[in-house]
Formats: sequence, C-alpha cells, structure tokens
Amino acid sequence: MAAHPVSDRSVSRRVLFRSFVAAALAISCMPDRVKAAEKRARALTRDEVATVWVGLSEDELYVFRIALRMDGTGELGYIFLVGEPHVLPLVTWRYDSPSIALDVERLSRNKFGIDRLAGRIVGTSMRITVEGKDWGRRLQLRREAGLEGSWNKLRAAMNPLVK
Repeated sequence: MAAHPVSDRSVSRRVLFRSFVAAALAISCMPDRVKAAEKRARALTRDEVATVWVGLSEDELYVFRIALRMDGTGELGYIFLVGEPHVLPLVTWRYDSPSIALDVERLSRNKFGIDRLAGRIVGTSMRITVEGKDWGRRLQLRREAGLEGSWNKLRAAMNPLVK
C-alpha cells in the first residue's frame, strides 16, 4: 500500500499548532505567584516617595542620593567616581503618579548647571533625567532603606575577607 504524500506545509502547520498548544498549556499551569509577579505594581503613595533614594547614572560614572522630605523640599547629592561630593538643596518636588519633578535652588542651579530633574517612579524604582543646557544624564534609583537591608544580609553571608 502506498503512503500518502505529506507536504512540508502541513507538517509546519502541525508543528506550529502543537507549539501553540504547549505554550498555552504551560502558561495556564503557571503557579499563581508567578502570574502575580507579572501584574502591574501599585503606584507608591507620596509618603512612600518621601524618603532617601540612591542610584547610579546610566554610564555608572556618578553616584546619586536624593532625600525627599514630606514638606516638598529635599536635597540632591552626587559624586563623580572618587571626586568630592556635591549637595544641592531641592526647593520643591512634585509627585503625580507616576511622574516626579524636582526643582533645584536657583543659586545651585546656576553653579552646577542643572536646569531640570524629572522622570517616573515605576514600582519601587525612580528613573529620572538630570538636564543642563547642553547635557543630560539618566539615573536609575532605588529607595535606600530597601537596599541597605539586602546589602547587609548579602555582606554577612559572604566570606569575611571580602567585606
């Protein structure tokens, strides 16, 4: 008895269909905690934003620390690699989830050439851009308190010679 000829096209369709079914089955069987992690993070409240944030510039040449007070003021500090730290007063900061904008004191703005700081808070991460007349730096920051606990646990778990 002669075998039925099977076209490459029908084999490809069957393979594609089986792959689709397998992927759908895998997704439907995912643990609830994995599905929950994919859900959108809730927006932080103003109280949660009013804290200390730390992070690096995108090129990792600058370390930044931003302290936001509940009264809408704060401080911006940064240091270049091993240089001297600079601290600038923030006269106001505004948060309208997810957007955040920070205003540097006028004298400091003129001295350091910073015109604008603005960005977004996504989950527990602040992503802002610091801009001057002809330059800009993107920053990625996290709440300092959350990082300190993890950092200290990690340090304690590692070999004492690398502390």
